[in-house]
Amino acid sequence: MKPDRAWVRLSSGRRLNLIAPQPTDWTDLDLAVGLSRTPVISAGGTAAVRTAISTARDSRTFSRQNTRH
Repeated sequence: MKPDRAWVRLSSGRRLNLIAPQPTDWTDLDLAVGLSRTPVISAGGTAAVRTAISTARDSRTFSRQNTRH
């Protein structure tokens, strides 16, 4: 029997092993690209929005709102 394999190809061309990921499997750019393509439908599961926005955009908006006093 073959061992289980599950991986995805990242934007850098690297493979991310989903069963046993290692910190060296991805670059910061891979992470940024992945987050920018991940839609956010709710804020912490509490408030739905009408249109999906990227995780990166949601994080930037949250950061800007919470740095103003």
